[in-house]
Amino acid sequence: MNLTAGRSSIVLTCAILFMSTVFLSPIFAQTSVVGNAINQSTWDNGVIANPPGDGSGNGRLMVGAWSSASQIQGPPAYSFAAFGPGGLPFASGSYPYSVNIGLAGDYQVVAWIDSPGAGTGGYDLGEPRSQGAAVTIVSNSVSGVNVTITDDFDADGLPDSWEVHYFANLTNPACTPALFHSRALIFSSAPALSVSSAVISAMMSIGRR
Repeated sequence: MNLTAGRSSIVLTCAILFMSTVFLSPIFAQTSVVGNAINQSTWDNGVIANPPGDGSGNGRLMVGAWSSASQIQGPPAYSFAAFGPGGLPFASGSYPYSVNIGLAGDYQVVAWIDSPGAGTGGYDLGEPRSQGAAVTIVSNSVSGVNVTITDDFDADGLPDSWEVHYFANLTNPACTPALFHSRALIFSSAPALSVSSAVISAMMSIGRR
């Protein structure tokens, strides 16, 4: 073997290994986002069924990370089932989570109450969720990322599950707090009545456009 050629080959191999370590390690290093998902949701996945739930009364608390350029919908790029499945509603309080992320970039971390038997297998519009917490991953782990799950993500005074079930989205102008509370009053004024889910659903949909 030519000694010069052999040395050149060794130098080239070392250079390749060095470049791979410097430039690729931050991309492929396993990092994580750690924090608490704080549950304030009282959604029971019961009468208000699909969408967004399945009417089973069960669910699980999920935390996921979506690319900052992505819509919060469906399965996230990375996820962690923080609690469940179990009966809903979950107790109010903090649920610690750790989401492992294997690719550098900017992300939105969101927690939500998932109905495993309905929808996309990820977040479905109308399920209780948190606001997105922005995090940037280079080669670092990020801690202290706390997110709070509520039933009214868009803060319009209406449960998101009710809006999506009867109006298909969170922006229908016919869906107002006055309409919601007028329907809810029907049940609170006669709590002793035994009313079927079908009847409740029909009554709650009065005024739907």
